[in-house]
Amino acid sequence: MPKNYNHYMFVSPWWKQYYDSTVIFEYINNYSELQEYVNQKGLISQIVRLFGKRISIAHIVNAFADINLLSPDKETIIEDLAVLYDKYDAQRTLTEWFEKESKNALKSGRLFSSVTNCHYSNKTPLFSNSSQNSLDSKFVVVSGSICCKDSLSTNPVLLESANHSNCTWVLCDYPPLAMINSNPNYKGQIVNLRMDKGFDNVFSGRIPFDPEIGWFPYCTVAGFFNARNVANENFPTITPSLIMYKRTFSPTPHISDLTGFVSGEKEKPNYLESFESRLFLYYLVPTMYRSWGVGYDKIDDELRDLLKYFVNIDNSQMGSNLVSFYGKYII
Repeated sequence: MPKNYNHYMFVSPWWKQYYDSTVIFEYINNYSELQEYVNQKGLISQIVRLFGKRISIAHIVNAFADINLLSPDKETIIEDLAVLYDKYDAQRTLTEWFEKESKNALKSGRLFSSVTNCHYSNKTPLFSNSSQNSLDSKFVVVSGSICCKDSLSTNPVLLESANHSNCTWVLCDYPPLAMINSNPNYKGQIVNLRMDKGFDNVFSGRIPFDPEIGWFPYCTVAGFFNARNVANENFPTITPSLIMYKRTFSPTPHISDLTGFVSGEKEKPNYLESFESRLFLYYLVPTMYRSWGVGYDKIDDELRDLLKYFVNIDNSQMGSNLVSFYGKYII
């Protein structure tokens, strides 16, 4: 079983070249703490200057949050604002603000390069007692992987513990199959992500919140930290205010390069010699197609045959969720 996910996750993995730009997920929580926080930091004035009198950050916040979130016409509002994001360059402004806040968080001990391990800094880990007490209710920035809680079924003990929260999504360091005792770097911890009521009705299926794929690396969440103040929750919670993630390349034209790489690995294994590394291939391919709105039926036939070859090798290790997904959509 997997033993060295730490190496694959944090040391120049082969799949990194297939992830492109970092983008902000089009969802901003409408919490009074965020309103007060961004007012203090001057973000509102920047957005208002970009948008003029047509729209303000308050309108963006309200439209992307819980107001009328369950209404059937909500997607239209989101799509309209997404166009405004591009047209008026608000995405860039939010990204710059996000980066600035990350620097501030680093200086004040509120930035973490992972959930339970400190791979890129000597700062105190998020899960130390001193960190959780000092961070409660503060604005934090944490990088990791976004994972659907249902995908944790490969670790029944972790899933049972996570089920004490009603959150659908969690932030973690590793793929679900790597959150097991045989991975020496897995510390047994996750962070709950508390989204607005009705979030899944609007955003489910949009990367990085597709429950069928279930796990997405290269995500960063900024929001307010709650250190298990709710007695029946076993893990701390972040209420996300902003979410950034690395988007994969479009399948066209990059899929031919990926197919050539996988074909070469089949003939002479190197990067894909171990199951740990092949596992990331199984997540990468559907994420590429899903991110760019390309149906799984459009997967290149040669790549599909290669995936089937490797899945047949790894079937017993992949876990029921991933096996079921591949059987339904990919092979």
